[in-house]
Amino acid sequence: MQTSLVDKTRTRLVRFHGRYPEIGRMANLSYSWLTKFAQGRAKNPTMRNLEPLQRALDTLEAAETTTNTTRAS
Repeated sequence: MQTSLVDKTRTRLVRFHGRYPEIGRMANLSYSWLTKFAQGRAKNPTMRNLEPLQRALDTLEAAETTTNTTRAS
């Protein structure tokens, strides 16, 4: 069974649990919506919400990768 885009995005978001306020600012989404989405209570999220959320997560993951690479050097 394939994992849906919504499930993949939710999994990525949960990794950054303590950073929902920051993610909300980056994606212009409310903290409330992010927590509902992370808990699976936001039914049928729209691409209008998922796209900026994915961009914010991309940014955080890229920064995390850069930080980890720098520390390993």
